[in-house]
Amino acid sequence: MPWKIVKNEKEVIVSQDELGSFKEKEEAIIEAKKLAREHKLVAKIYDKNENTHSTDEMTIDYTSFFSSHEIHERSLSELKLAKAEVNVAKLELEQRKKELRNNKNDYERITFKTKVRNAKIRLKKAKLNLKAAEKRIKLQEKKEV
Repeated sequence: MPWKIVKNEKEVIVSQDELGSFKEKEEAIIEAKKLAREHKLVAKIYDKNENTHSTDEMTIDYTSFFSSHEIHERSLSELKLAKAEVNVAKLELEQRKKELRNNKNDYERITFKTKVRNAKIRLKKAKLNLKAAEKRIKLQEKKEV
């Protein structure tokens, strides 16, 4: 029995139809899954025909899946943000050290030492995030090759 695929704005429907373009149900399901994944839609597979909702065999939601290109772009933007955070943390640390050197008041010196310590911690975390982002990019490049 022939099968057809119908795509609308929100879903891809596989159902049995006399005028369908697929001979086998499995072929239609594979093609519908590809289409749904590519366009981020919901794939619905019916047993008999699309009008009887009680015969719904399978529903797969591809709306929240990311393509490999999207994952790579996201990783690149995370890398850029991590580099920027490292630069900001370095500038902050330099500024805090300069403030500490220029301060002569003993009471305020304690506060400035704390600020320097916090800036060092921020820089350390930023470097760790940068390292992790670089590792993710390297792993993705290895998978693509």
